[in-house]
Amino acid sequence: MGESVEQCLRREVREEAGIEIKNIRWFGSQSWPFPDSLMIGFIADYADGEILPKINEIEDLRWFKKK
Repeated sequence: MGESVEQCLRREVREEAGIEIKNIRWFGSQSWPFPDSLMIGFIADYADGEILPKINEIEDLRWFKKK
C-alpha cells in the first residue's frame, strides 16, 4: 500500500529477480480469475544487478530481445 504500480514493479523485480529496472512502459491489462483482481503487464529495461531467481518462488528467468 502507498506505492504506485511502477514502484511496486521495481520492488517486486528487485525482490524476485535481484535486478533493478528502468524505462517502465505499460503493456496491457486484463481481469484476473480471483475476485476484484487485475493483471497489469509492463515492459522495462535492465538497469543494474545480477539476475538471480528467488529460491522457492521463481523457477527460471530469461532475457528476451525485441525483434
